[in-house]
Amino acid sequence: MLPVVILPKLLQDYATLPYKTYGGNIALKESQILQTQSARNHKHILYFIGGFLDTYYKVLFHVFEICVNTHHICAIKLPTHTLKQNDFMDSDNVIYQDFCFMYSSFNCLRFLRDFIPNVIRDGYSVSVVAHSWGAKNILKLCLRYNFPLHTLITLDCVGYFTITHRPTRIHQWENIYITDFVGDYHRPNLAAIIGNGQQYIQHADSNIGIPPPAHHASVITMLKHSKILQIV
Repeated sequence: MLPVVILPKLLQDYATLPYKTYGGNIALKESQILQTQSARNHKHILYFIGGFLDTYYKVLFHVFEICVNTHHICAIKLPTHTLKQNDFMDSDNVIYQDFCFMYSSFNCLRFLRDFIPNVIRDGYSVSVVAHSWGAKNILKLCLRYNFPLHTLITLDCVGYFTITHRPTRIHQWENIYITDFVGDYHRPNLAAIIGNGQQYIQHADSNIGIPPPAHHASVITMLKHSKILQIV
């Protein structure tokens, strides 16, 4: 099954493997609008990777949509020596960047393995916000191929796999997770219970646990607690 991928036209030549531009509850017209509005003249990509059935429930897709449609400013806190053209820094050493935004569904392993090296070779940097099974897939690729990611934010990662080490080419990695899947039951937590929620990941640079009533699908709540990414 092909992944759903929404990316601006200026990045399409870097994707050599087939993909769909819409599917589930993401309509063609909706995808086309987001594709047009997600383009920015900046060589830093902020890539949202949804979890299982995200194209139907639009959990992380909604965050991608907010960033693109409502012109929210996204900020990633970085060391000052990484300041580049078109970035500006506030008094708290937060660098605000003009990102190219893109989105894909969780089943994007082959697409990511092809696409990310292509854009990096052409001078782009890539930051990833990934939820659930999407977080599992980007982590598996980084563990195996050591992809150079500028920033990785994993949101309630799931999966029956072992995170054996910290990939050395991730500049900064923040893991945000739900602390209790069972005690305060919500239907979305079934994905974490059945899918083996990783929760605290010892190899991440930082871990932030979010207690109930937040649940597996509470990605906006999780991102509000991020120390790296700000959407304002």
